[in-house]
Amino acid sequence: MHTRNEVLDAILATGGVAAPPERLAKLLAYLRQIPHAALTLVVGDRDPLLVLDPAEDTLGFLFVLVARLRVEDRAGPAAFLLQRATAFARTMDCVQAWLAPEQMRALAVAMSMLADRAGQPAAPILALSAIITRHPEFSAAAARAQDAAGQQHSLTPIHAVLLKHCISARMYRRALPFISRDITVINKSAYGLTYQDFLLYHYYGGIVHAALKNFGRALEFFQLCVSAPAAPGFVSAIQIEAHRKSILVSLLATGAAPPPPLATKPAGGAGSAAAHQGALGGNNPMAK
Repeated sequence: MHTRNEVLDAILATGGVAAPPERLAKLLAYLRQIPHAALTLVVGDRDPLLVLDPAEDTLGFLFVLVARLRVEDRAGPAAFLLQRATAFARTMDCVQAWLAPEQMRALAVAMSMLADRAGQPAAPILALSAIITRHPEFSAAAARAQDAAGQQHSLTPIHAVLLKHCISARMYRRALPFISRDITVINKSAYGLTYQDFLLYHYYGGIVHAALKNFGRALEFFQLCVSAPAAPGFVSAIQIEAHRKSILVSLLATGAAPPPPLATKPAGGAGSAAAHQGALGGNNPMAK
């Protein structure tokens, strides 16, 4: 049986960001097989979220943080955990963190649920924003270089969660940097993305644009959501809501309903056919 001291010692013994890849791989395999109960217990006064350095011990800190966020619902500890989550997002070693994309998704979802239970929709916005903007691929400098070179832009599972909270907190402008560049790549292997991530990103992005009266862009986002290919005979509830909102936005903007969307052939310039079809995993992303 694992004890908190054993887990903590294993994380500290890895060697932090200077650890060779094989040692990080061994730690990752170890952390993935540990029961959550072992990650949430605190032995004595050695709270791993205070002992571990999120910048050095990123993988271990991430696993412990996710486990704690998932079980905590008291106001005091919740505030502490959200504060540690923000510290993690601002200082983590990004390459090391994304070795466990399922944990990065779990972190975003757990922060979201904790904030919802606390009735504080704005609480995770800073942390979620930092996770995206600090990634080498999504930094401001990288974005400018990619735009200048005509390179592709990727989606992460953090995007939709961030947009959801910007909408809930009515902080629409905080979402703009994350929906101003068209998504053209869905890298499922690197980020653990799903079909729903694509739909929610464009659905929430459409809501943000509509709230800011960017009706043209709102229509593009809603139509990208509606026209995304799925399994034969399958239509997501998200797509149905996006279609309803696209009708409302079109009536507000032009006085007429939009034309029926064509699968994999969106109206407007947001995204690309690759983001719809090939990058989502072929003609049937729901089967992946």
